[in-house]
Amino acid sequence: MLALVALAVLSPVLGLVALAVRLHLGAPVLFRQERAGKDGRSFTLYKFRTMSDRRDAAGALLPDEQRLDGFGRFLRSTSLDELPSLWNVVSGSCALCGPRPLYVKYVPLYSPRQARRLWVRPGLTGLAQVSGRNAIGWEEKFSYDVRYVEGITFWGDWRILFKTVRMVLRREGITAPGCATAEEFKGGKEARAEHEQAPCDPRRRRPWQSRGRCRAENGLPHHRVPG
Repeated sequence: MLALVALAVLSPVLGLVALAVRLHLGAPVLFRQERAGKDGRSFTLYKFRTMSDRRDAAGALLPDEQRLDGFGRFLRSTSLDELPSLWNVVSGSCALCGPRPLYVKYVPLYSPRQARRLWVRPGLTGLAQVSGRNAIGWEEKFSYDVRYVEGITFWGDWRILFKTVRMVLRREGITAPGCATAEEFKGGKEARAEHEQAPCDPRRRRPWQSRGRCRAENGLPHHRVPG
């Protein structure tokens, strides 16, 4: 309900930003991308475009740093590019507060503990975002995400929303130092080792699933018992 009200109230702003994107970057106005939602299920996330489609002589897209100009940086720093994501909240694929929805390709790279961020719907903002946003590393972000998932409260969500407004107004933590966009998550040896050893989490195992089936559906390797 809150997201629907926000969409209605912000509709003039949405219209103006859409027009500005169309004039500056051309069509399409919206950026669509598959992200991992609750239980790792993919959904389409909507944002305003912030980067051009400039290409090199061979036809390949230029690096993000060369396609993101002052206009796109402004949209990102003010979070105006995220306004269309309110539709994801209205449609039920996202919540206002929760772990940020990340690329689907990251899911197999999570350690079992990091994968707990998939137990709830992703959010437009979250504990990690008000604790440093993109200025903190992946391990710290995931630590905040898991902490949020394990201690969700109604008043905690409201505190996150108020802190989000403050951070947006101050334009804090938009990017990591020296990076135009967020650094790509590539996993690590520790996360892979945990995946190899961890059993299927019983909180994610459905009654009709075998342990092997649960492990397979949650990106965990299936082990055969020797002998």
